[in-house]
Amino acid sequence: QGVFGRADPYVRVKIGDKALFTNPHKSGGKNPEWNEEFEFEMTTEKELEIEVLDKEVIGSDKFMGFARVNILDWVAQGEYQGAIELLDQSNRNAGRLAVNAAFYRHGMYPEKNSGSTHANAIGSPKATNENEKETSPEDEFTEKEIAEAFRSFDLDKNTYVGAAEIKHVLLSIGERPTDEEVDEMIRMADKNGDGQVAFDEFYRMITGGRDPPAGLGSAVRQSIMGAESNNL
Repeated sequence: QGVFGRADPYVRVKIGDKALFTNPHKSGGKNPEWNEEFEFEMTTEKELEIEVLDKEVIGSDKFMGFARVNILDWVAQGEYQGAIELLDQSNRNAGRLAVNAAFYRHGMYPEKNSGSTHANAIGSPKATNENEKETSPEDEFTEKEIAEAFRSFDLDKNTYVGAAEIKHVLLSIGERPTDEEVDEMIRMADKNGDGQVAFDEFYRMITGGRDPPAGLGSAVRQSIMGAESNNL
């Protein structure tokens, strides 16, 4: 369960010093599917690390499961098809991840079909076509999702989000942020220094600095004030 409903899980895959990410599965919950293909150039690497996280709108992404696997046998066999057991932070079972892996010697990698989709390892760029791109978990949220997130945080319906509201929402989903961490979240977004986060500031924080579309902020404020008036 994420801040705003079912979790949006994504996977971080790491071999050696190269890491890559799937796209988040929106509302994938406990049974997400990614069906994404990645490439690594390997030399002496022996282990595969997998981490599953829930993409959050605000605050740190939530840890869901982890695995570290010795892949020497996979390399010797040239392939692996099966499930990897994931553990939570207490080393208890956190689920399974289905994986298909294939290994090729240099110069023997088969040609891809033109319609195939894959992502390259970070730090090992390759030419890609439209369907072949490097991915990261920083996939954009829609305008509707950002607006709904802001309305959910604005507990007192004053069209601003304060530190107490952020902390309350994070506590409700099992996070334990310190006051300093919450204050830092506010400082990151609060560009005018009034100690509160307006919708435009919230939007820029979520989107990495982009301004909201014209009229979206006023529409969100009006919807919040309208809902509050209906409750009077």
